[in-house]
Amino acid sequence: MEEDPKRGRARWYNNRRKPLEWEADGARYRPTEIVRRILVDAAGIERSPRGPAWWILEDGRDLPAVAGVSERGAFDWTFLHELLAAIPDVAANRRLQLSGRLPKARTSGSRLRTIR
Repeated sequence: MEEDPKRGRARWYNNRRKPLEWEADGARYRPTEIVRRILVDAAGIERSPRGPAWWILEDGRDLPAVAGVSERGAFDWTFLHELLAAIPDVAANRRLQLSGRLPKARTSGSRLRTIR
């Protein structure tokens, strides 16, 4: 990067697929893709780095800090667990079907229909 400072700079875009535009070539990438390429080109090292942690803003924060996640990538999964808890217990429903206390069901595409 000493030879070409553009290789160490990128512009952020709110795009989940390719949020960084790398100044070195003007193309859009994911953070890890650029870091991986820099490591191979500069040192011949092939690894799978945590790309977002390698990008440091002028104020010293890395991308995970800006996004509000911890260094370990902690995420609050509470909402997902609440959704999963709301899904009917398929095994319990199957036991009820076998016992004759629940009508049998069959699937049609992605919909569940009850056979009466």
